[in-house]
Amino acid sequence: MSSKGDRSRENILRVARLLFAAKGFSAVTMQDICHGTGLSRGGLYRHYGSTSEIFAAIIQQEQRLARAALERAVEAKVKPRQILVAFLRSRVEQLLD
Repeated sequence: MSSKGDRSRENILRVARLLFAAKGFSAVTMQDICHGTGLSRGGLYRHYGSTSEIFAAIIQQEQRLARAALERAVEAKVKPRQILVAFLRSRVEQLLD
């Protein structure tokens, strides 16, 4: 995919994440995401087929980021307890957002 396509996908995920947080997963429609991103329905569907697919992509992105953070902490020889506390704090902060 082109870098423009990558930027579009990232924008979709960013906007969808905010919408899901504000309205709840079941209340967000593809039209809401179109409106938030400025994409046409066809433009949005070129990247994702449903809100469920977008939500899954957000979860996968979060998992990749968490794994990368864990790998950096292990390489830096951070104590396991500190890693767990940092991980739990970040998840609580995300839930509260």
